[in-house]
Amino acid sequence: MKKLTRKNLDALAAVMPVLSETEQQVCMGGVLYMNSGGTILGYDGGSYDILIAESLPTDYLTNPASSGNLSEQNDEIKRAVITNIAYAKGFFQGELEDARFSFMPFPDDENTFAAVERGEIEDETGSYSGAIRINTNSSLYQASENYFDFSLTLLHEKTHLTSTLPSKSVDIEYEAMVAMLNDTMAMTYCSNEYYTATRRLYDDLFQQMLENGKVTEDDYIGHIIGREPK
Repeated sequence: MKKLTRKNLDALAAVMPVLSETEQQVCMGGVLYMNSGGTILGYDGGSYDILIAESLPTDYLTNPASSGNLSEQNDEIKRAVITNIAYAKGFFQGELEDARFSFMPFPDDENTFAAVERGEIEDETGSYSGAIRINTNSSLYQASENYFDFSLTLLHEKTHLTSTLPSKSVDIEYEAMVAMLNDTMAMTYCSNEYYTATRRLYDDLFQQMLENGKVTEDDYIGHIIGREPK
């Protein structure tokens, strides 16, 4: 089981992914309005934080809708939002159509956002191909507002699920980080904290891969212009 931790946002810690239609729409605006079922309603200028509103007035760009931050919502709404973001990243379709996607608390663990289990799995609920389990105790689940913080984390987990590299290896972690950094749109608009921590983890993994002779200096993925770590 491979873990991506919020601590690996200081402990969060390839292929160019195709930007989904949903994410292309998100990037046209700033604040992202979603309803309690996780459906995108509209956009406003500013950040890329998720606001929850059941409906939007026709003039919401000049007359903001009554809304609440994602972190203030109950578990049902958070799960709906994260599930819809996961769909935009390719879960529930193609080779991940049969993968199990579930939410549960990881006891005494605020750092791990999700854990992935690869291969064919069978339990009392049936059989399925791979699983990702979202930790409802994690700081990312509890406090994050940014659409692209969730999107990138889910991309990381998706890469683990579909990888053929050995679990718990530097190689598989590096592969997932490369996928994240190649998602240029998401890396451009994720939160400053997330960007900085992701870059630090990538730099550490790149150095290990370089020392092991598995990459060259030419393989290094540079910073997005204007988004150097703060």
